[in-house]
Amino acid sequence: MVKGYRKDIFKVYAVIALSCVLLALCFYLFGFRPLVDRLHQAHGQEIRFYLNSGHQLLHEVLQNHRDIARQMASRTIIRKEQIRYLRGEIDGAALAAFSRDKLADGLTAHPEIAGITRFDPQGRRLYSAGIALPVAWDHAFDHIPQTVQIAGPATIEGISYLLYASPIVDQQFGLAGYDILMFSDERIQGIVSAAAKSSSHLAITRGRDILYWPADCPDAEARTTLQAFLQNGTVHKFYQLPRLPLADSDLKVFAVVDTRLFFADLHRQKLNLMAAIITATLLIVVATVLAMGPLIRRLLTHQSLLERARLDGLTGLYNQTWLASIMENELERAHRYQRSLSLVMFDVDRFKEINDTWGHLAGDQVLQRLAGLAGGMIRAVDFAARYGGDEFILVLPETGIQGANALAERLRRAAMEESFSAREQAFQVTISVGVLEYVSCDRVPNWKKLLEQVDQALYASKAGGRNRVTATAFACW
Repeated sequence: MVKGYRKDIFKVYAVIALSCVLLALCFYLFGFRPLVDRLHQAHGQEIRFYLNSGHQLLHEVLQNHRDIARQMASRTIIRKEQIRYLRGEIDGAALAAFSRDKLADGLTAHPEIAGITRFDPQGRRLYSAGIALPVAWDHAFDHIPQTVQIAGPATIEGISYLLYASPIVDQQFGLAGYDILMFSDERIQGIVSAAAKSSSHLAITRGRDILYWPADCPDAEARTTLQAFLQNGTVHKFYQLPRLPLADSDLKVFAVVDTRLFFADLHRQKLNLMAAIITATLLIVVATVLAMGPLIRRLLTHQSLLERARLDGLTGLYNQTWLASIMENELERAHRYQRSLSLVMFDVDRFKEINDTWGHLAGDQVLQRLAGLAGGMIRAVDFAARYGGDEFILVLPETGIQGANALAERLRRAAMEESFSAREQAFQVTISVGVLEYVSCDRVPNWKKLLEQVDQALYASKAGGRNRVTATAFACW
């Protein structure tokens, strides 16, 4: 019974704790969580701004390169001289002598152009100005360009360049050839490197290749993550890889963001706030427990005293005094609602001989084990009591004689199969059982009448040879 009382106390504590948890949960769901979502959105916008800013700078550089390439290819005087060459009016040497110096003037005006190599419409090299394009790069482009195209980067004499193919078009003649211009990519590499942070990097890719990565960047994991995505589409769980295409090219700009570092401050603030909520909840629970502690101790002491008054000290079953209260209540309820009520009384056959032969400690052991067997067989709504000496009574509400008789038989067989030991020897015992069913009478009988009649059934089992069950119905008067 004390255990049951402790369960009720535990329920009180559980309700208090649950109330605090629900309060904290409401704060989390309707206050903390929306705030965190807004902060995540703000950080997401910051990532998009980071990517868009880098993309805009790179787009401006590439667009400037395209404009210069178109300008160099559209110089009228050089174009007309090249058409004369294509018509056979002048030879290649005359064309080179006439055009090279004029293209060199363009290189002087645009110092980021390292060299220009001009080709005829069939892709044959005509001449160069500035640094000559290595022959290995003559076919850097898959086909004769009709618009400005980008290739590279190409490393020439230890320096990295972007290659632009710009067509030379005359309205009357058509395609007169094309230029391949070598632009220094220092500005592009500079933009990518300047944008590098501890948590995020810019990168430029083409297909499955990383073309530009921040210089002197030690973050190998970030580069490996981007490379894995380009190769097979997998994304590391701690990374975000937003990207934008660079217009009029097959290049893409990636923002490689390590969310562990990027959101570190936000996560730290979240943890601090959650810790504060949990601490406050625990303090409320602890304060409540401390405040209720003295009252609960007094209640437990009182309940313990009540249990001692109700329970048998040897077996832990109800004692004879409390059995009277149980019988009165259950008999009244059975009579009022016209329900069955059965009693099972049993005692140990030749218990005195057991005490005399094996000692009183062995006898106590027998009583305790049989009490445990009986208590383990009954339902939660049933009652088990020690009536006195070696006699026990089971009170079975809403149980007919068949159910009570079946229980009695199971108990008798279990007792017979149980093995006991004393003085290094084993022995066994048997029990005799009486069963009584009360159905209904005109008025509520005295509960002692039921005990008398079930005791008579037990006596009949004794007289019949012991180790048996005798069942009977209650005789009202």
